[in-house]
Amino acid sequence: MRDASALYEVFVTNDANQFDEPHETAAIRKSRLHHVRYGQRQPGLRGLALAIGAVVAAMPGVMEHLEDAKTQRLIQVKGLDPNPNRRFDSIDPVRQPPRYWQ
Repeated sequence: MRDASALYEVFVTNDANQFDEPHETAAIRKSRLHHVRYGQRQPGLRGLALAIGAVVAAMPGVMEHLEDAKTQRLIQVKGLDPNPNRRFDSIDPVRQPPRYWQ
């Protein structure tokens, strides 16, 4: 992640377990990249299509939200929703740090 932080501002992943691993959490924190994660609720290709659809639908709002962020944010894409305000959650890790953040 060290190299990526020089080139990018946002990291998108479907690895929901990264915050359960102390070394991965530390790497995310140190990178200062905005961390966007999504889940795949249904198995197989159809599940992947729904998950990616949720990411595509959420990203315009996510990017707009991140433009105003002064510090790193942790974003969870929630799913497809007709209301753009319900497509993702944002956490400021300074105020609500995940486990192993310190």
